[in-house]
Amino acid sequence: MKNRARIHHLKTVQPYFDDVISGKKTFEVRRNDRDFKVGDILVLFECVDGKKTGAYTGQKITYILDNKEYCKEGYVVLGIEHELVFVDTVEHIEIELDKEMKRIGIK
Repeated sequence: MKNRARIHHLKTVQPYFDDVISGKKTFEVRRNDRDFKVGDILVLFECVDGKKTGAYTGQKITYILDNKEYCKEGYVVLGIEHELVFVDTVEHIEIELDKEMKRIGIK
């Protein structure tokens, strides 16, 4: 049985959000607290002053660098490429984000 890709909802601050949108930034440096896998989808939410603006983008993980020589302990560099993500409503995303936060013990 093939493993299903997971969807990770993550906040992204400026100017990094715009750099991902433009295609200039093709990677994410993240704490590896979600067991990221190649093929997983990142839904990156634009945040300004700690608040989500409503803008988001879908990115597919294409590569994971997890090497102690190059990455701070507990962190990974994720190679990403644009992935079309369909979302019903912002409220749906909020519900999914709340579920994920509860799952990992943030809420």
